[in-house]
Amino acid sequence: MLFRSKEEENAVRKWVQSFYTPYQIDTKQNSIHKAIKYSFASINAKNDSNSLTSIYDSQSYDQIRPILTKLFDHELFSSWNKTKRSIHSKDSTVKSVFAAYIKFDRIKKQIERVSFKDPTEDINLFEEVLGLRLSRYIQKISHGDLHSENVIVDNSESDPHVFLIDFGLTDARHSLIDYVTLEASIRFRLLPFFLPTKRIAEQDENFIDRFNVTDASFQSIENQELKKCFICINHIRTIAERNALGGEINYYSNDEFKFHYLVALFCISLRQIQFREMNQKYAIILCRILSQRINSSSASFTE
Repeated sequence: MLFRSKEEENAVRKWVQSFYTPYQIDTKQNSIHKAIKYSFASINAKNDSNSLTSIYDSQSYDQIRPILTKLFDHELFSSWNKTKRSIHSKDSTVKSVFAAYIKFDRIKKQIERVSFKDPTEDINLFEEVLGLRLSRYIQKISHGDLHSENVIVDNSESDPHVFLIDFGLTDARHSLIDYVTLEASIRFRLLPFFLPTKRIAEQDENFIDRFNVTDASFQSIENQELKKCFICINHIRTIAERNALGGEINYYSNDEFKFHYLVALFCISLRQIQFREMNQKYAIILCRILSQRINSSSASFTE
């Protein structure tokens, strides 16, 4: 597991090793490239580690949930949670807060290529959300790119070990970025592409702004892959809600937390539209649904 970016090397030393010393790295260099090996992402020399992407299909949601719990209970996340601060700024538009993720010119080209509605309508709707000015938001050190390829699971023992890799975007970011990035990865990378987007959207209309619901709420979903997706997403949201409320620096209410979660999910979903290996059509549909929910509740949390 190698990386070549100087920025990533600096991020590892500043935001990872200084918070969690067991994550040590090995540097190798030749005349052309410098690479760093994530040698810590296994508990032994057998290389029994696999990404969450590679094991997701073979695991039930009852097997995936403990992995998600272990991930967000990791000591590195616990240390990063202590770096929270509240940001108040007249310049805090949604687009500026998530600037590292929103390359809107690229996204617009893909919307024009993929959208099965009027692309101008979608572009205007999405730009409206990006232009909202947030009254405040919570910032903390975050992994920044917590998709399923960057979550490594070692199953060499009965109790799986979970590791993080790829810290190229690790920095002070919106406090919910890691939760929504993993949710988006499950939606657009791990959910089978052959499922009709209309069927998925029908479920999103019911569940997109619901948090911490019981498994029984998903029993009406007939497709097992879709049910698994929503149960895993609900588990991520439950953890996010637990970590985002209470304490000296956090969201004031459930409503504020949910608004910011949907805004962050909108931005990361919007980002997925530019990648052809993702389910782009579904990402556009989800952004439409999210835009409507965000606009309907934005008055209390924007300026």
